[in-house]
Amino acid sequence: MDLNTFVNSGFRMLGLIATPIVIYLGGGILGAVAILLIVALLTLAAHLYVSGKLLNQLFQFTLDRSLIRPMLNFGRALAFASIAAVLLVNLEKLVLAKVTTVETLAHYAVAFTLATMATMFSSAMIQSLVPAFSQLLIPEKREQLNNLFARALRLNLVMMLPILVTLFVIARPFFTIWAGEEFGRESTIPFYVLLVGVFFNILAYVPQSLLISTGRTDVLAKIYWIELFPYIALIAYLTSTFGAVGAAMAWGTRVFVDTAVLGYLVRKTSNVSLRVFDTNVWKFILTIVVLSPAVLITLLYSSFQIFILFVLAVSLMIYAWLAWVNFIGDEEKIWMTGRMRSILAR
Repeated sequence: MDLNTFVNSGFRMLGLIATPIVIYLGGGILGAVAILLIVALLTLAAHLYVSGKLLNQLFQFTLDRSLIRPMLNFGRALAFASIAAVLLVNLEKLVLAKVTTVETLAHYAVAFTLATMATMFSSAMIQSLVPAFSQLLIPEKREQLNNLFARALRLNLVMMLPILVTLFVIARPFFTIWAGEEFGRESTIPFYVLLVGVFFNILAYVPQSLLISTGRTDVLAKIYWIELFPYIALIAYLTSTFGAVGAAMAWGTRVFVDTAVLGYLVRKTSNVSLRVFDTNVWKFILTIVVLSPAVLITLLYSSFQIFILFVLAVSLMIYAWLAWVNFIGDEEKIWMTGRMRSILAR
């Protein structure tokens, strides 16, 4: 799972970093597309290499005709779901360009790009969670399934919250330095709203993975296509009324609904528990409070203050200690310390 996540998120980060550099150097849109193609090919090559090392039988091709029809049914529904998902992810940009200006669309697009970078770790987990969940669907392994589901949700929450807070704090100066004062002024508020949606989007990946592992890709397709037209109406109203902030509100609302629906469905179909922290929920809430000073100071000051970084650093250290003590299990601590030792030993 760690190798899979590393390959997916690592090369995606490479593409995100290389694209603006190529455009800045004069490569234009064609250069940016070429970079994304190269990154996609490198990701495929890395997956083939790692998978071949882990499973030598991968390249010993066989054909089981009895599996063709179930795989086609599974893939067809997943393809339809993916088409709707692409529309849902990008519709607010199309409507924003129609009802506002190109400049407003640019402000929103910059905010959206940075905000969705926070989902790389969670989205990269899908390809490893799906087969892991699939092996635990039998009744004898129900407890293991519940444990893995809760662990994936918990680790997403614990690990992504400090990243979201850090992005919140550095957003305005980052936009200003990267794209200019206009973007620092106009992209920051939509970005703040998008971060709320990103929080729920991160949580949605785990139940989505479980739903796919049960073979119910048709349910995903139905959900996405059913919500498409109401979402268009919501986008049209909010973007015409609030501009880029309205587009962010529409996207966040849709993501929240997705997360709630997916959580309900996996609870109903797979009977997994959605209680991530059990009796430690209040400890988690108090741990989140540790991150709030940097957020509050950022909201109080219209311009960036260097001491906010100090407050952020102190908050993150305290948060890391509390999270390690209260929410990281013994097995996870052993795995993390083992990985750190292997990296440092290289």
